[in-house]
Amino acid sequence: MAKLNNIEFYMAAYERTTTPQVSQVEIPQYGTVGVPQMGNTRTYRIEGWFYDTSNYETYMAQIRSIADNQQVVWFEAPEATFPVRILTLDEWRAPGQPYTWHFIATLMEVPYWGNTIRNTGTAMLADISGDIAGNQINPRFGYFLYDYQPTSRSVIYEFYAKTNTSGPQKIEICIPNLVIASAPFMLHTYTGTTLTSTAHWTSGTLTGSTTFYFTDGTSPTAWAPFKVGQRGSSYSNVTNAASAQIYYSMSYGPSWRTGFYYNAPTTERYLRARITIRYSGDYTTNVP
Repeated sequence: MAKLNNIEFYMAAYERTTTPQVSQVEIPQYGTVGVPQMGNTRTYRIEGWFYDTSNYETYMAQIRSIADNQQVVWFEAPEATFPVRILTLDEWRAPGQPYTWHFIATLMEVPYWGNTIRNTGTAMLADISGDIAGNQINPRFGYFLYDYQPTSRSVIYEFYAKTNTSGPQKIEICIPNLVIASAPFMLHTYTGTTLTSTAHWTSGTLTGSTTFYFTDGTSPTAWAPFKVGQRGSSYSNVTNAASAQIYYSMSYGPSWRTGFYYNAPTTERYLRARITIRYSGDYTTNVP
């Protein structure tokens, strides 16, 4: 059994395809090379059917509407649950099975919360293998030590940010609508040898912080998390310092965002960050 937007059906066939998304980037010591931009695109080809023919039209009307409106919905497969869009949809009655109605659909897994965006600055985001990924990454894919814990309702992932020019670096993180009120976000940074708890914050309050580290053991002159807010609006940081505000970008993804900033020095620095997102419900408003 499987579910699509909570519509239960029998799944006769299931096939997953992973296609790397690659773009050309100039790296001085290597020349022009292809590097991952948004991780991989995953598609699912499924064949499902309903034995309850009395409600077949009701079910299919809902699925057709999801496909027509390119709505982001949950696809619950035996291996895991994924947010998807319906790319193609066909329906037919199986020969010799007058009471069984089938549909065949191609689903595309969509970017979901955890998407991390360089909002302001020059930082190049990368997975922890060191592959440069540009100004946006999707930590669900690739080498991010991505750890999804549905029982404890938390997601943990890690990434690098490389800078070689001075100035504020603002990192924006897509999040679900419903986060745990007490301490939904945690940031750890690496000293080069040790993972250190750097900060944890609620939607608008810093509930604990220590030292923010680069991988060489040094620290920025200033840093702070940003308040939770919606895409397309400006927010201050949780310490209410007027000098550091963020305008959450209109980049595709969940409507709600959080993030943090740090001042980068003139010389090259690497940040290796671990982000923990603790949520109280899966519901997410995705906006194109």
